[in-house]
Amino acid sequence: STQSTWASKRLFSTGPADDNKLFYVLGLGIARQMSSIKRLVTPEQMVTIMKGVEDSALDKIEDADGQCAAHALEVNALIERLSSGALVTTKAAGAAFVEKFLRENPTAKQTESGLVILITKTGEGEAPAATDTVLVHYHGTFPDGQVFDSSKMRGEPISFPLNQVIKGWTEGLQHMQPGAHATLVAPSDVAYGDNGQGPIPGGATLIFEVELLDVKK
Repeated sequence: STQSTWASKRLFSTGPADDNKLFYVLGLGIARQMSSIKRLVTPEQMVTIMKGVEDSALDKIEDADGQCAAHALEVNALIERLSSGALVTTKAAGAAFVEKFLRENPTAKQTESGLVILITKTGEGEAPAATDTVLVHYHGTFPDGQVFDSSKMRGEPISFPLNQVIKGWTEGLQHMQPGAHATLVAPSDVAYGDNGQGPIPGGATLIFEVELLDVKK
């Protein structure tokens, strides 16, 4: 469409943004708030959802609040059913990935928590304690290879107290020395659990390529 062509050509152009671009970016932000729903439905179902959003936003539907109230229980039941099915599928995919990763990487170690650690480059010095602050570069993906977060893509490492992140990171980085590189495979029990967070669905196994740059006691 004309609008999508404009977006693809103009969204990341240089120079001051005009109002149309800013309205479009506002729409992107609203859509990001729907990420938890997007993970549960097909593209065709999302089209229907967005039609409801459009009709309500443009006041094309009379008594939209009444319709929402009348079907609230049914909608909640639908979301619960979709969520339960997605959780089972996501966990199964993660377990299959862990099994395959361990089979293909015999030097990888799986700890009692379920975390898998593969040191790909050794470092030097003292490994961090859970109470230390670390400086790292990382690249995070789902088992299907989709990137969900990456300091490497942003071109800037990140620093944080090691006891204020997911359990998989707190545990995994204590097996690394400054300068080390590792792959951490974190099942949901040591990641974001059954509820997920932001773009990460509940039950997701996460794969991190991590470089430990520095440790501050």
